[in-house]
Amino acid sequence: MKKLTRLVLRTLLFACVFSLIAVKTNAQAPYIVVDGTNVLVSKDAKFPFWLNAGQTVATGTNVVSISVSEYSIVTSSAGGNILQFTQVIKVTSSQTVPSGETWKVESVLLNTAAYTSGGSSGPSGPSGPSGPSGPSGPSGATGSAGASGPSGPSGGTGSAGPSGPSGPSGATGSAGPSGPSGPSGATGSAGSTGPSGPSGATGPSGPSGAAGPSGPSGATGPSGPSGATGAAGPSGPSGATGPSGPSGATGATGASGPSGPSGATGPSGPSGPSGPSGSSGVLAYLDASNLTTNTTVSGTFATQTSLGITAGTWFVTFSAEITAYSGYYYDHPKYRFWDGTTTYFQGEPANIFDGFWTPITGTAKIVVASGTNTVKIDYATDGPGYGTQIRNARITAVRVQ
Repeated sequence: MKKLTRLVLRTLLFACVFSLIAVKTNAQAPYIVVDGTNVLVSKDAKFPFWLNAGQTVATGTNVVSISVSEYSIVTSSAGGNILQFTQVIKVTSSQTVPSGETWKVESVLLNTAAYTSGGSSGPSGPSGPSGPSGPSGPSGATGSAGASGPSGPSGGTGSAGPSGPSGPSGATGSAGPSGPSGPSGATGSAGSTGPSGPSGATGPSGPSGAAGPSGPSGATGPSGPSGATGAAGPSGPSGATGPSGPSGATGATGASGPSGPSGATGPSGPSGPSGPSGSSGVLAYLDASNLTTNTTVSGTFATQTSLGITAGTWFVTFSAEITAYSGYYYDHPKYRFWDGTTTYFQGEPANIFDGFWTPITGTAKIVVASGTNTVKIDYATDGPGYGTQIRNARITAVRVQ
C-alpha cells in the first residue's frame, strides 16, 4: 500500500512539472508588433497582408526580420490610382510606412529558439513532422508475494533401537492419549519394555521420525511381567513407571515440501503523459532577384530571373512589374512562372500603356522528389512587332519539409 501511495505521488509530481514546462515553453511563441499590438506568427497568421501610410510594424520575440515590398501610390492618367513597386525592405526594428506609400508584408524569418522552445508554426502553413513521443510512465508496484505452499510430508520413521535390559516390574499404567506423533507405551518398571503403542494420527506437518535406540536402563530390581499394551484412543493418565534409560537420538527431519506458487504480479502503473508535439518551422530560405529593366519584341519567352531548389517541400513566391514598350497601345505583354516542365502561373495583362507598370505575383507549393528544380520568371510579347518590358523580378523559396 505504501509503494502504491508513493507511485501515485510521483505521477502527480511529474504531471505538475510537465505542465509548468509546457506553460514556460508556450511563452516563447514568436510574434511581430503591428501598430503597437503583438500579433502571433503561426499557421493562422496569413501572409501577405498590407499596411497603409502611417502604420507601424516591428519584430518581436524570436523574429529575426520581416520581408516587405514597398509600392508607391501613383495617380493614373486614365483615372484612379496604380501601385508602382519601389523596393524590398528588410525590417529589423520598428518602422513606419511613409506617406504616399503602401507596404505588402510578405513573410517573416524566425530564429532557432522559436523551434527549440516549442514555438508556434512557421508562416508556411502546413505542419512539420510530429515531435517525439513523451516518456513512458513509471512501472507499477510489484504485487505482494503469494501465500506459502503447504509443508511437505515428514521423512520416514527411523527403525526402533534395541530394547534395554529389563528393569524391575512396576505397575503397568493405562495407555496415555495419542499425541500428534503417538508416544510409545510406557515400559514396566521391572519387566522388559512392552511393545510400542500405535502411533497417533499424522499432524499437518507429517509424523515425527521414530526415536533412536534407547540407552541402557539404570539398575533395576528383578524383572516382573511385561505390562499389557494399552489400547489406542483416549485413556487415563499414565501410571507410575520405573526410571527410564536415556532417550535415543532423534531421527532425521523429513525433507521440506515443495514451495508454494509465486503470487500474481500486481497491475501495471498508469502510462505517463504524452510529450508535446514538435513545432513546425522554416527549414531553409532562398531568394534570387533581378531589378534591371529588360525589353523584348519577340513572341518567344526570355528568362528575367531564376532560382534552383533542392529536394523537399517548398513554398515559392514570385513577383515582378511588367509594361508595354515604345507606345504600343493595347499591347498584351505575356509572362509565366514555371520550372521547365510545370507552369504554375501565366498571364497576359490587357490594355497596358507604355510606361505604366503592372505588378504580377503568385505563390506555389512545389515538391521536389530528388535532384534540383530551377524555377523561372519568363516574359514575351503576344507577337512580333510588339514590345514588352520587365523589372524588379524576384523569387523567394521557403522549405518546410
